[in-house]
Amino acid sequence: MAVISISRQFGAGGYTLGQALAKQLGYKFVSRAIINRMAREANVSRDWVEGVEKEAGGWVNRLTRFLVSSDFVERHIGESRSDFDEERYIDFLKRLLPSMAAEGDIVIIGRGGQCILPDSPDTFKFYLAADFEERVEFIQDTWKMEREDAARAIHARQKRSDNFLKRLGLKRPDDPTLYHLVINTSRVPLEQAEALILDLVRMAGR
Repeated sequence: MAVISISRQFGAGGYTLGQALAKQLGYKFVSRAIINRMAREANVSRDWVEGVEKEAGGWVNRLTRFLVSSDFVERHIGESRSDFDEERYIDFLKRLLPSMAAEGDIVIIGRGGQCILPDSPDTFKFYLAADFEERVEFIQDTWKMEREDAARAIHARQKRSDNFLKRLGLKRPDDPTLYHLVINTSRVPLEQAEALILDLVRMAGR
């Protein structure tokens, strides 16, 4: 019933690593896209549930029912999806991530997991960093972008991420005391990072 939270610098390979870990462990994989979609569609339709379940499995349906069965949606989202501003979104995340963690066997990418998820013996938090130029190359290769576009994307994403984490009260996301392990993927290839994390989780008997 372990929970793996991966925080990262954009382009350090966190998404790729998270997918690999989820596959190796047979865990659910939760990315920013799924969480944002849940936020936008908190007053879910049948089509939305069916669409997300194809990606994430039946646990999404159970979780969504939990969320919408309370007055949380009414209080924090309102009648219109356009009412879902950043403050409400953060409130949503503070409820959503611990609920996901309670399900266990899950890999969560980003979304402030390093500070929202409670510390517990079953929760493992990791941070990935890399040299800027190597991150640019990674984004170029992954998204088939020109170098200038990849560099701009990294700067823009980092700025948004820093502002978002400040709203959560986190001034230094690279603070090593927040994590079980900080990995520089410029020095440690993703395959080795995967092996390190798998060993740590498995040695803990999870």
